[in-house]
Amino acid sequence: MYVAYANTDWWDVILETNIAQNYNVAATGGNEFVKYNISLGYLKNPGIVDNTGIERYQARINLDSKITDFLTVGTKTFFSTTSESITDLTTVWNQLRQTTPGIYPEYEGKLGMASTLGEKSDASNILWNLQSQGGSQRTNRINTTWYAKINILKGFSFETKINYRHVTTEKIPIRQKDNSGILQPMHIRYWILRITLILTTIFQKAIRLPRIMC
Repeated sequence: MYVAYANTDWWDVILETNIAQNYNVAATGGNEFVKYNISLGYLKNPGIVDNTGIERYQARINLDSKITDFLTVGTKTFFSTTSESITDLTTVWNQLRQTTPGIYPEYEGKLGMASTLGEKSDASNILWNLQSQGGSQRTNRINTTWYAKINILKGFSFETKINYRHVTTEKIPIRQKDNSGILQPMHIRYWILRITLILTTIFQKAIRLPRIMC
């Protein structure tokens, strides 16, 4: 099918007007025994080019609990799950500079191409590249630290912390619409154990100065 006299404004075709959403809510409180700080967040930014958006959910909790006069335990935990496009926007901007108005973007479900052999060799239909490349990437992160502090004697305290980090990444090509398109997930895990002995003692010594007679 041939569509004559194409005069495409590729900036108008590619760029979109979207609304980005970013919500956060937090709660802080406690008493002499328990203190907490909890926050939740949600981000959705569709981007200004098709298949270039990002969506993220995240949560954080900081909890400190005084079990007895000598024992305090707590946690600092963060979790997020992110789905973002892996479309190469640098290529898109380069194609915007290289393509020509003589290429019709799309007509009746079919993507256009150069109408004559004399068209620029590096001219291309940017919609074809956006619809055939890229994809999305899902990343799950958790970072949690648990700690305990024991006041052994006056001026002496024992503190231990254990930290766990786990990152999972899955890439989904845009050409696949089902689970067959999911690549092998990548997992990264860290375990860190830290033990600290704290000495906090104030030394006081009376110093007697000689009296000077004038």
